Amino acid sequence: MSSHATPGAGNGAAASGSSFSHRREGRIANGASPALASQSAGGRGPAGAAFDLNGLIAELRALFERDRQIASLPDSTRCGICYLHYRLSELRWREEGFYICRECERLLGEQPMPMLRKQQRQG
Repeated sequence: MSSHATPGAGNGAAASGSSFSHRREGRIANGASPALASQSAGGRGPAGAAFDLNGLIAELRALFERDRQIASLPDSTRCGICYLHYRLSELRWREEGFYICRECERLLGEQPMPMLRKQQRQG
C-alpha cells in the first residue's frame, strides 16, 4: 500500500456537507430553523457554547413535522433540490424537469442542473 493520499480523498464528505449546509441555511432564511442559525459557526453558538444536540433534534423534528403537514395538502410537491415539500404556488418549474423552491433557486442561480430522474409537471 502507498502512503500517498488519493486525489480528492476526504473531500467528498466536505463537499456534500457544504451542499447540505446551503440547504439548511436556506431553510433558516425562510424562518424554519432559528435554533440552527446559532449552530452555523462550526457547531458553536454565538457565545461559544457547546453544540446543543437536543436543540438540533428538536429543530429537525419541527422541520419534518412542517414538511409532513405541507405534504398532506392536495396542491403540494417536493423541491427537486432540497426535497422538502412546498405548495405549488411557492415553486417554479425548471426546464431541466424539476420544481425548485425560492431558496434553492437563489443558491443555484441560472446554473443548469441536469436531472437523472425528472419530476412530473403538475397543473
